[in-house]
Amino acid sequence: MLRLDDPRWPDLDHRGWSAGRASSDDPAAPFVPDELRHLLANPADRQRFTALWPYLYSEGTAWPAAYAAVPYLVEIARQLSPAKRVEHVYVVGLVVMCSGTYGRTPDGLPADITANLGGADLTGANLGGANLTGANLTRADLTDADLTRADLTRADLTRAPLSGVRWPADRPVPPGWQRDRESGRLKATWDPGDTAVE
Repeated sequence: MLRLDDPRWPDLDHRGWSAGRASSDDPAAPFVPDELRHLLANPADRQRFTALWPYLYSEGTAWPAAYAAVPYLVEIARQLSPAKRVEHVYVVGLVVMCSGTYGRTPDGLPADITANLGGADLTGANLGGANLTGANLTRADLTDADLTRADLTRADLTRAPLSGVRWPADRPVPPGWQRDRESGRLKATWDPGDTAVE
């Protein structure tokens, strides 16, 4: 996670920010760390969040600052009730979808920032109803997450820790896993410590 006081933030562009400052077309464009700091202290400030996220993702583009913001958006969402975090999960999903099947991110983005996506810790998260179409969740920790109503079309779950995940009854179970009929939770049919198993 990129600390909010990291000196690289000014170099992470977004829709209204480039070359270390707000663009001349949008002089009021936010400095992302300042907005995240505010939202961490005031997670229920929906107006501020709604004003921020289009700068991170717009017109099919996840800007470099969006990738660094993802772990903070997840943390902000964790502070909210499930009913109030839908938009946060949606925005994180948009950024993840921009990464594509192979986890592509913008050129020049430092590795410690891109690692925020594949290794996302979603332990216990209720993602029911979330659209994860095409999401790369290869290294995301989904332990005990509820995916029963999530749209997983083309989601890459290769090697994702899925132990205890509530899995939709009408979807094929990923290779190496079985769904418990009573609880609907996944159990490994292989040794989860063996990373060579696909």
